[in-house]
Amino acid sequence: MEWHHLHSPSKKKAKTVPQAAKVMGTVFWDAGGFILAEFLEPGQTVNAAPYVQTLHKLLCALRDKRPG
Repeated sequence: MEWHHLHSPSKKKAKTVPQAAKVMGTVFWDAGGFILAEFLEPGQTVNAAPYVQTLHKLLCALRDKRPG
């Protein structure tokens, strides 16, 4: 508690603003340009299952964008 005069203005507290969750993104590109961007859901961790899915999506994207 802080003492102040009767007619002095009271201190105002700053309001906190909720922050957005952090998101992890993985981007693949080569000399020809962009290939694939993948984002993990907030709270999801990188382990074998999502990593294998991302690599499979990369393989499909490479076949579509860089045939031959």
